[in-house]
Amino acid sequence: ERPFSFTVSNNLTRSIRPFTENLGSAGAARIGNQAGLDLMFQSSGGIFQVHAGYMFGLDFFEDAAFQYGTSFTHTITIGESFRFLPQTAIVQDNSVTIGDYYASDAVLMDPSITPTRLSDSVRIRSRVGLNGAITNELSLSGMIGYAAGFFLQPFMSYSQEYDSIVAQVEARWQIAEGIRLSIGYDRDFFAAFLGNYYSRDRGYANFQALVAGSFLLGLEADVGYLDYGDPVAPDGTPIGPAGEPPHREDVRVGAGLFAEYRFTDWFAINGTARYSGTFTSFQYTVDIGVGAPILDPASYNKIELWLGVRAFY
Repeated sequence: ERPFSFTVSNNLTRSIRPFTENLGSAGAARIGNQAGLDLMFQSSGGIFQVHAGYMFGLDFFEDAAFQYGTSFTHTITIGESFRFLPQTAIVQDNSVTIGDYYASDAVLMDPSITPTRLSDSVRIRSRVGLNGAITNELSLSGMIGYAAGFFLQPFMSYSQEYDSIVAQVEARWQIAEGIRLSIGYDRDFFAAFLGNYYSRDRGYANFQALVAGSFLLGLEADVGYLDYGDPVAPDGTPIGPAGEPPHREDVRVGAGLFAEYRFTDWFAINGTARYSGTFTSFQYTVDIGVGAPILDPASYNKIELWLGVRAFY
């Protein structure tokens, strides 16, 4: 019931991604940090809400061979919602993301350390939609809008732009108390280290059940189609087998299982098993330093296993 609130957040991660071929490094060690502030204003009773936020992102690669990917991002968001029924609201959101790659022009022009050309960019997105309950058990949300990306390549021989419709629709079914199923579809586009961006059309489903207030089980699955921008090397040549157009299309699938047991109101242990796979005909041309370059398929399968603890406060 207060007219003003704010959220301050920070998320720090470090990950290492292995490679099929050894490109002078066993893998790419990557540090990411996202720090943000979000301000929320609302009328009496929360009928009308406005929020504005800013997020600063840092993506840093430790290995010199991959530092061409080090970047900063600045994201500004503004959104509104108007509730005209007890459980239904019109929602609208806007965002502007400015991406700045740290590498200098001289580094970008050195093929020995830079396998792709990457561009500074400005990406905008605006959507409007409806979020509401149809019955006590069934709710539906949908958003549609426009997104565009302007990739500011310093070399005039290679520049790209992207624009398309973005959309999301999701249905949620409260099967019983503590049991919920969600099914949805979304279309969006994202920054990428290959071809500057990729668009994604994805369908997904999530199931969650809380048994006896202590055991939580979650299942998720998704399948998506990814379409990349055209990737080129620093000298302007296509990346991929000789004679083939520099284009990449992927089918990406994923599935996950999450289980958690809550020993008390404040302490729980959990485990996660997740599979993800990318299927594509795209191949990299890799120089391993011995003989002629080889073709390395971009398809892969990945399995992750996690064990964790959680404290509630």
